[in-house]
Amino acid sequence: SPSADFVAAVSSPRVSVRGRPDPRPNLVLISIDTLRADRLSLYGYERPTSPHLDAWAREHAVVFRRAVAPSSWTLPAHFWLFTGVDGFAHPANHDSIALDATAYRFLAEELLAAGYRTRAITGGAFLSPDYGLARGFESYVSWAERERWNDELEAHLARAREFLDAPPEEPF
Repeated sequence: SPSADFVAAVSSPRVSVRGRPDPRPNLVLISIDTLRADRLSLYGYERPTSPHLDAWAREHAVVFRRAVAPSSWTLPAHFWLFTGVDGFAHPANHDSIALDATAYRFLAEELLAAGYRTRAITGGAFLSPDYGLARGFESYVSWAERERWNDELEAHLARAREFLDAPPEEPF
């Protein structure tokens, strides 16, 4: 599988299409909160802790060997991931439902404007669309049934597999 041995960085995301482009790749972002890379067999852990993820990554992914999280918790880390705005400059630094994200351009908005289909399947309270992270996604499924959180992972994986097994004609 391809791999990149560098620190991933995002700043002011832009997606551009010039002339008649080569076929654009599909983009899939898998973000698993509080998961340590050094405990995944994909990253060299001696026990087979992630066989399905490993197999999928070998066939479909670029694996980043070194990446640094911009924050120690979900909301500001994902706000940075989706906007490229440094944590000292964006509003996602406190547990506040009153987050105003209207002044920022989101990666999903750029992708949608460039002809990509955009879809998110999320879990966890800080990825709720209430925080503004759904901007630019045509579909943003966020787990809302607190009493059934044990079913969340399997339900989301089923939705993701269904989408990936029959992707749209446009890049996604």
